[in-house]
Amino acid sequence: ISNNEAANLILQELQNVYFGDDYHYSIQDNINNKKEIIIEEYNSVVKEANQPFNWEYSLSSEVIYNENNLLTIKIEEYSYKGTAHGNSIVTFLTFDTKTGKKLTFDDLIKCQDCLMKEVKEKLTEYQEIHDGSPKLWEENLDLTPKHYFFDDSTFYVWYEPYEIAAYVFGRTELKIPMYSFFNEPRIFYTKSDVFKKILPPQKIINISNDLD
Repeated sequence: ISNNEAANLILQELQNVYFGDDYHYSIQDNINNKKEIIIEEYNSVVKEANQPFNWEYSLSSEVIYNENNLLTIKIEEYSYKGTAHGNSIVTFLTFDTKTGKKLTFDDLIKCQDCLMKEVKEKLTEYQEIHDGSPKLWEENLDLTPKHYFFDDSTFYVWYEPYEIAAYVFGRTELKIPMYSFFNEPRIFYTKSDVFKKILPPQKIINISNDLD
């Protein structure tokens, strides 16, 4: 696959996330169409309620990682429609820049049980630091991450408001080292045990005192 083909596949996926399935090839056309949809929705609500509302909408993107043939883009969509608070939706997309393929959780994680054990332990640590916050919706909640990204040494997991707890607790952000001890004495799990080789090159961090 050529670089142009990979780039086009990535662009198509991004436009689909930005503008939905019914997008045009011109980015400016996409933006104009999005504006028209928002304005039409606002006018319809104002007409029905017979009074104006404060509305706000924004859509932004940021390159989080762009090395080792991997590209991660953060997309954040915020809307406020006169309710008690606004809503923010964050999406992280990771691509193989050689093929243009969007990489899934299954593509990146080799041992999901190992990762989830670490996620639960990091969440417990987070709650201890934040006086029990967030208080989860239920005890046996599925914590499989939907929002995640990485750099050369850390795998980041985000839980958005309402995802695992009430809105008042806000976003929960967990940091999981690529190398970790997962609480098994003297057993060291390397990145190759947990994360697939497609992730950044292995880096050993803060373990010299633990390997005596």
